Amino acid sequence: MCAPTEATRDLHDVERVVGPLTGYVQGRIAATDFLPHLTAAFAASGDAQPPWLTEAFVAGAAARYRSLMGQWRATPFGGTMEVVFEPK
Repeated sequence: MCAPTEATRDLHDVERVVGPLTGYVQGRIAATDFLPHLTAAFAASGDAQPPWLTEAFVAGAAARYRSLMGQWRATPFGGTMEVVFEPK
């Protein structure tokens, strides 16, 4: 097995957030429970919480998810949905 690199650690952090974030935006995890749950999960595993995992990040990700789902639902069957990623 290869030693973890910064990139693989970053990917691991992202994967640990994506599942719960999906549950949050779908209403299966309460907003008040989301960040405390993830903070506890990172602490329990002895890992530092990523610095980007903030309330502002969660709010922005949830808004983007909802926007994309609305766009997807509005795309006709057989149509094309284009997703644009703006550089920051």
